[in-house]
Amino acid sequence: MPWSAASLVAVAAVTVTAVACASSGNPPPKVATFCPHEDTRSESAIIASGILMRSTEEIMIDGKELSALGAGIKEVLSLIRDDDPRMTRIHARESRYRSGQVTLGLEPELEATIVAIVPERQQTMVRFRTGDKAFDDLNALLHLRGVEAGRLPGAALLCFDGRLNVPLAASLYQMLDNISYAEANYLGGDGPDVDASEDGGTWRVVFRDAYGDCPAGCTGEDLYFFTVTGDSVTEVEAAQANADPQFVDLIALVRR
Repeated sequence: MPWSAASLVAVAAVTVTAVACASSGNPPPKVATFCPHEDTRSESAIIASGILMRSTEEIMIDGKELSALGAGIKEVLSLIRDDDPRMTRIHARESRYRSGQVTLGLEPELEATIVAIVPERQQTMVRFRTGDKAFDDLNALLHLRGVEAGRLPGAALLCFDGRLNVPLAASLYQMLDNISYAEANYLGGDGPDVDASEDGGTWRVVFRDAYGDCPAGCTGEDLYFFTVTGDSVTEVEAAQANADPQFVDLIALVRR
């Protein structure tokens, strides 16, 4: 979801207040010099995380809410696959960006400082504080876990807890003076996918079976639509799904 200026200003105000006493007098935090490059989350957790990211303005997704929603989605998918075994071959793929990771474009002075702290291509732990107060304070607020530097000129990869609301975090980093850009760590390629939404006790689920040259962008697809209410599963015709705004939103998501 797009973040409104009011939302960002409000979060920025909370950030300034929260970090005022968070870092003063404390030693620099220890962080890893590498970030994980594989998504080990379950299919239901991937879908649940996407739903919550789209519906909240919290900087960190609540773990209990994520777990409960994931359990519900797992049950919904199981009901559909029991009803239509064809869906067992189609699974949700990792989101279009790595969970918990933000890519930053750095102004030269900050880049030089980070490169001096973080050894390139070494997996170790370092004390990480740059002296750029706004940058260090935001890192502390978001509980920075790791930094990779030197992989791309003028850029660094920051990693956090996988529950981080990445779009909102990137928007906060973009506000800082020594950051030229901030964005999710986007992934390339394409492939089959599954996504879902719930409204009034009814789940809508789209399965996308994609094929062709998927690393470059799949050249073909078959879409399957289902609603689940309680234990009842109904397959929905494509024409009906394409006339339903919630299904239309899901189609866009599985094609992303």
